[in-house]
Amino acid sequence: MSILYYTISRLIYCFDYVANGSYCSTILNHWSMKEPFPVKVTLRSSAHGELILREESLNGL
Repeated sequence: MSILYYTISRLIYCFDYVANGSYCSTILNHWSMKEPFPVKVTLRSSAHGELILREESLNGL
C-alpha cells in the first residue's frame, strides 16, 4: 500500500495536469479506446525531472 501512496504522491508533485479538450460522457465505457478525459501532462520543472531520474537510478530502474 505504501508504494501506491508513494507513486501517486510523486505523480502529483512532479507533473502539472491541464484539460486538453472537452469531456465527453458518451465515450466513458469499457469498449471505447478514446480518451474520455483529455489531459495534457507536463513536467513542472527541470528540477522535478532530475528528481525523477535520481529516484530511478537509486532504485535501479
